[in-house]
Amino acid sequence: MNKFFLAMLSAAAFSFYGCGDDSSSVETPPESSSSAEAIKTGPTIKDRGNLKSIKNYPVAQYKDIQESGAEGFAAAYWDACLPNCSDPELFKKFGANPYKDRYGASRSCSVHSYEIPAFTLAKGSASGTYSAVPNACGYKTPSQGAFTCTDMAPVAVNDTLAYGFAAGYSEKELLCGKCFHIQFTGESHYTETSTSQSIKGKHMIVMVLAQGSDGQSTQVDLMIPGSGNGIFDVLPQMVPNDNTEWGEPYGGFATECYNMLGYESSKPEDIQECIREKCKVAFDGEDNLLEGCLWSADWFYGVSVPKHKIEEVECPQYLVDKYKSTINTEADNNFKYQNDWSIYNPGDFVETVE
Repeated sequence: MNKFFLAMLSAAAFSFYGCGDDSSSVETPPESSSSAEAIKTGPTIKDRGNLKSIKNYPVAQYKDIQESGAEGFAAAYWDACLPNCSDPELFKKFGANPYKDRYGASRSCSVHSYEIPAFTLAKGSASGTYSAVPNACGYKTPSQGAFTCTDMAPVAVNDTLAYGFAAGYSEKELLCGKCFHIQFTGESHYTETSTSQSIKGKHMIVMVLAQGSDGQSTQVDLMIPGSGNGIFDVLPQMVPNDNTEWGEPYGGFATECYNMLGYESSKPEDIQECIREKCKVAFDGEDNLLEGCLWSADWFYGVSVPKHKIEEVECPQYLVDKYKSTINTEADNNFKYQNDWSIYNPGDFVETVE
């Protein structure tokens, strides 16, 4: 068992925290729904392409924090599970409001990659009690549950700045909707790789989409397609490509490439090309996931658990628009409990309690 595999177990532990059994910029907020007025599901976001929409946003201002930032490190994963920042119970744990506090609960998507309500009335409840939509991970039929929206994959703003989403860790405060500026130091937290120096000095602003309690406060687990499907392996439900080999469960394509080519002896360009080829096979026709996976090769160089400096910052509007639910915006939506989100099509009305 190599050191990189052990490092990625931290991301695996996070996955359990939000699992259960049961966008582009938005110009005009949707109207709220009530018991007499159903609301439509969101548009298809599968093929919108983050590289296209990023051009519509101003570039976030950032500073060098190599001396001032707190020390931390970044793992990576993309298990496609419903992020637990979509769960009202997590907000309740910290005394927060999942409709209003800090952008509220995050968006969630169906297996067909369109937005669905982040939560509905609990099963058997007539009013007042809400629960997260069924999580694809751990659900009896994963395709009927909710997933991470594919346009939450990372995107390069320029050669030295990128935006993305991540899991954060805290037992004391709600992190959902917070943003952090990380700057990579060019070192690895565990095993040094031939690519570690390639991202030295680069900046990334990440927004917390999922929260665990068993990691370090300065640790982030970057959400990168192709970086490991975890223990639930539900990503193939969204990308049913029978020819795809998904790489290592923890570490994904990068770990597989390092295992083949060598952690320190490989050439950075060979690691990049290895990851690119695997991305193209896995995510052919999936614009957002393909862009995010190629980002891991082209901008991130597939670096293994890099060290970074970190500080909290204001969220760029690009990330806010990707995070915010356009459906659950008021407490009186009264969406009925649904156990199969795969039967809806983009723009279908979601049934509400009469």
